[in-house]
Amino acid sequence: FCEKCNILTTTQHFIIMKRQLLFLLLVCSSVCATKATAQTPTTFWADNANTAWYNTSTSTFTLTTANQLAGLAVLVEGGNNFTGKVITLGNDLDLGAHLWKPIGKNTTLTFSGTFDGDNKVLSNLYINNLTAAFTGLFGQITNATVKNIILQNPTISAKSDAGCIAGGLMTNALVTNCHARGVVISGTEANIGG
Repeated sequence: FCEKCNILTTTQHFIIMKRQLLFLLLVCSSVCATKATAQTPTTFWADNANTAWYNTSTSTFTLTTANQLAGLAVLVEGGNNFTGKVITLGNDLDLGAHLWKPIGKNTTLTFSGTFDGDNKVLSNLYINNLTAAFTGLFGQITNATVKNIILQNPTISAKSDAGCIAGGLMTNALVTNCHARGVVISGTEANIGG
């Protein structure tokens, strides 16, 4: 402290700022770690899926619950690729209650319809499968259009071919006007993206 000027010296000012910054970093780290630990689900959407909305004679569907969206993943894994069908989201959905199973499991069981998120927000998508490839909201899409999706705070841990909207795009696959914010994504092998 400079007694003549009645102000802190540069060194003292720097020490005080450094302490304040360290304190803020510790608080932020604590809050982030608590949030991640508290919200990570351990159950699976596939066990809570609703497929009752689907029938073979209809070509357009509006999904309004997370259970119905999880049903889409179950139906695609069961062999229905949704060619010629249009799926639209009717509400913002929070997917944080369970671990997500991607829509389209691999290059054989792929989504091939049109999915319109209608600019709805899908929040808190969690995938934790370090043995899986083709991971994301969609695992694999072929001859498909996926559009107008907003993902908020997706957390994805996978083996390879992982992305937020889709892990893999094949022939004639179009993803347009899709956005992801607050992304946490990791993989143990190759082709890990946002």
